[in-house]
Amino acid sequence: MFVQDSARSDYQLTNYARLLGGTQLTLPPVGTGSAYVTGDSEGFVVSPQAALAQYITMLNSGTQDTSQFPADDFTKTYLSGVSDLNSSVSAAGNVTAAATATDYPISGLVLQDGSALVAANFKYTLTYQRTVAGATMNLGGKTATMSSGGTTVEGTATAEYIATVLMRIPSKTAGGTPQVVGGEYTIVSVTLDPSSSPG
Repeated sequence: MFVQDSARSDYQLTNYARLLGGTQLTLPPVGTGSAYVTGDSEGFVVSPQAALAQYITMLNSGTQDTSQFPADDFTKTYLSGVSDLNSSVSAAGNVTAAATATDYPISGLVLQDGSALVAANFKYTLTYQRTVAGATMNLGGKTATMSSGGTTVEGTATAEYIATVLMRIPSKTAGGTPQVVGGEYTIVSVTLDPSSSPG
């Protein structure tokens, strides 16, 4: 998502994310242009800020709520990823996920059908906790690569991520529910803390 402060100012990249498979969007003609959408823009079934808050609440519940958001691959990957991690470390401990909003602005535009296409950020943490004395818990994949203190979890390991979601929010006239149509995430940091080691 690129934005400009004025017609002659430089473009600024505010967000990027890949569209999910099967997504189709129709932009207004260039000659017509499109209205800019912010977090508190009105005229939609919910404001973009409210849609993001609802999405974060759903992620933290650990369950896909199709009454609020139709099922999508990005959300499915997030939720199943947490479940799979817990299964893989269950002999030594557990993994908890927590998503929160960021201070980054929400930005988007109005599509041809009057719905809003917005890009919004949230951050989340995956906290690995070893709870079984004598058990071994090791980080893997990108989490292990990002951990400068090693891969062995003595107490806890906290991995921080930043994510971008693309949401399509229907107009009030059309009705319906917001839909996640794109997403991207990247790991930012990994911190080890042995202080809560069970021994």
